[in-house]
Amino acid sequence: MCMRAVCAGAGHRAMCLALEAYSLSCQAKGIPVGPWRENTLCSLQCPERSSPADCLDSSSNSCLALLQPGSSAASCEDGCQCSSDRVFDGGECVPYSQCGCTLHDKYIKTDELLYMKDCTQRCWCHPLGGVMCEEVSCSPGQQCALRSGSWGCYERPEVCELRGGLHVSTLSGQLLHLEPQLSYSLMSVCDEASVQWFSLISYHGPCDGSSSRLVTVFQILLHGMSLAIQQGTVKVNGHFVSLPHTLASGLTLTSGVNQKKSEVTVILRRDAGLEWELQIDIGVTMVTVKVPLWYSGKLCGLCGNLNDLYSHNSVKSWVLSDFPGCGCSG
Repeated sequence: MCMRAVCAGAGHRAMCLALEAYSLSCQAKGIPVGPWRENTLCSLQCPERSSPADCLDSSSNSCLALLQPGSSAASCEDGCQCSSDRVFDGGECVPYSQCGCTLHDKYIKTDELLYMKDCTQRCWCHPLGGVMCEEVSCSPGQQCALRSGSWGCYERPEVCELRGGLHVSTLSGQLLHLEPQLSYSLMSVCDEASVQWFSLISYHGPCDGSSSRLVTVFQILLHGMSLAIQQGTVKVNGHFVSLPHTLASGLTLTSGVNQKKSEVTVILRRDAGLEWELQIDIGVTMVTVKVPLWYSGKLCGLCGNLNDLYSHNSVKSWVLSDFPGCGCSG
């Protein structure tokens, strides 16, 4: 599995993640693991006032462990060990006096806001008064969502949908009807030179030489990479891959079941942050694209671009006449 991930394009990061998982599994069973990171590309990047340790006791190395003794089971695993006068607060090594608070077994740093699950209450750690909370609600255009393990109010993504392989509901709510046996540009970043560039293309028609069997094929193009998805089957650069699958380009592929049909979820995530994260849910004959507001004015294609600068009146203008539609056939 490790070799397949590296060869599929995830590089040494995939190798390091696989080795870390293997090491943690051994340590969880009490099997000692030596300094395996030596002579590899998997060295730990530790924050200031800490250093790598082969056997780190997680039950005493953090603010949460000090504030709630017994909250973390004693274990031996490699990680970053803070210096003797400091502990880890989730991001850096701080003096004991700068540790925050705990609420429902959740650690809150002194400069952090913690939303409850339904986002109706927001709490923080006051340096003098401990945990304090207030009633809140998400603003219009926002939604309560779980991101990176924490609840919060985030910008609600706009949605473009393709149903039945031929019916599009654009980001502005306009309904479009497509013709079969043509490839369409559903969505792309207009600036092809941008590092954020991608292109989502759909095709609905025959792919096996028989005009009686129509299929829907979705293709996603990135710089130096292409994906073809058909009925839950995925090819990356022409090679079949099993899911879940992560690529070094910031692309995550997962699978699921939706209404008893296979579904592939594609998360396009860039290092710059969640405001660039784009989610594409692909079923047998449908696709749903959830677009954050960061893309406003940057998109081309049938779905529109969030500010209606590009007209959707001419569906044929987004036909890709020279683009092969059957990406997963054969």
